[in-house]
Amino acid sequence: MAEKVKKPFYKKWWVWLIAIILIIGIANSGDEEQTASGEETVTETDSNEVENTEEGTTEEAETEEATEEPVEEEEEVVEEVEEEEPVVEDTNSTYADYADYHIPLLTEETLALSQESYDYIVSNSTHFPAQTDEAIQSVKAAEDQSVTIKHLNKNVNPYLSTVLSFTGTVISIEEVPIEETDDTLALIHVMDDEGNSYQVILYKTTGDILEEDYVHFWGVPVGPSYFENVSGGTTNVQVFMGSHIEKLQ
Repeated sequence: MAEKVKKPFYKKWWVWLIAIILIIGIANSGDEEQTASGEETVTETDSNEVENTEEGTTEEAETEEATEEPVEEEEEVVEEVEEEEPVVEDTNSTYADYADYHIPLLTEETLALSQESYDYIVSNSTHFPAQTDEAIQSVKAAEDQSVTIKHLNKNVNPYLSTVLSFTGTVISIEEVPIEETDDTLALIHVMDDEGNSYQVILYKTTGDILEEDYVHFWGVPVGPSYFENVSGGTTNVQVFMGSHIEKLQ
């Protein structure tokens, strides 16, 4: 009796059934792992995006705050500037500078303009010279009639800021234009009825005034000086920074 040949185990139907079940199970397991991994990746990405968005928002807010701060400072500076009152200074020192330069030259270095006289001329620049009717009237109103030539000959220093006026005869008069300006320098030697001499420096034209005319002048004394006269002697004079001069006859 012949022996019955057994089929190999892999040719049995139940072996293939088990194999198919195992393959399906393994495949399903792999898909689940990929899905879980994908979900984790998406979650991490979303989380990072949220964090980046929050950081960006915070940085933008900080940038806006930093930008706004200088604006506030600028506004404060503007307010401070608006609150400050403008300071107006009298800078018209032209004629004081003229006098400071000319007086030593005209007096042969025997006299210089003092700081007190300079400051007074600058602070009353509309009087030196008095160009308008209003300025002329203002100078005349400021005159101190109690001061005489005797006071000046004794000591001129107390009167360097005092408007004075004197009358007399014109001994000599000269006018010259100041180079590169529209101004005029007039130098007038006046002698009063008592023989006292005055040298008036006036930075405007004297009009129709000539030698031997009788005049009235206003100004402030700047100090004593002297010059040699035609007789070979010396003439003492009180030098004035002139404001205005008028012909009386």
